[in-house]
Amino acid sequence: MESSYGSVEAGKIADLVLLAANPLEDIHNTRKITAVIANGRLYDRAALDRILTEVESAAKRTRAQARADVRTISTLTSSSHTDTTANTPEPRP
Repeated sequence: MESSYGSVEAGKIADLVLLAANPLEDIHNTRKITAVIANGRLYDRAALDRILTEVESAAKRTRAQARADVRTISTLTSSSHTDTTANTPEPRP
């Protein structure tokens, strides 16, 4: 395993995040991602932006569907309630 891991070299296995600035100088530099290498595949900034857009769109669709499901359940629940006062005897004077 030592020949495959432990340093960044051609032919070795690594997942990397390449930053545009040093995070030791400013922790906010961790947000300045230039590229990611994961499972041997390079994701440049443009690819990362496309992935983020797709994930955001999927999340919006999921939230919209969840809201629609809640409205449907709410409608079904409120329409299934019956008037229970009709079966209650009137109080005696």
